[in-house]
Amino acid sequence: MTPQTATRVGPVYFQPLEQELSSVAQYLSGHLLNAGCGSRNINNYLLANAATKITSYDIASDDPDVIVGPLEAMPFEDGTFDSVLCNAVLEHVVDAEEAIRELARVVKPNGHIVVAVGNDGQFARLCEVAGLPELAEWVASQTFEDRGEQFKAMVRGLA
Repeated sequence: MTPQTATRVGPVYFQPLEQELSSVAQYLSGHLLNAGCGSRNINNYLLANAATKITSYDIASDDPDVIVGPLEAMPFEDGTFDSVLCNAVLEHVVDAEEAIRELARVVKPNGHIVVAVGNDGQFARLCEVAGLPELAEWVASQTFEDRGEQFKAMVRGLA
């Protein structure tokens, strides 16, 4: 990451979200749920990769194309989506464990969930809830450089 490809906020440079997602873009395929989409629209990037349709969902939005509601109680049928993206959201919800259960509920069998969280402790707890304690152990064993500067992703093909 260079200052030319990053956004500066105070003394910190943030790489573009599209760059952060590049290593997991292949898993964001088919009908995708952007859970906690926020106000930044990355639909063109997602559609240019493997997504064919996108449903945007957030706790609050003025955008008429965004479905509004809490992650802990989504209004979708079981197995609605081929993939789910939940980027930097779970640390802001009331009940992250219930939210991750909901994400798993709405993704199809053999679908993918890509989650990014801001700290190792929360990542480890979410791995436990998802039934992946070995993933949390592996992430904890990596150095900061090995894990990347900004993004920790959990990608799981659900059986």
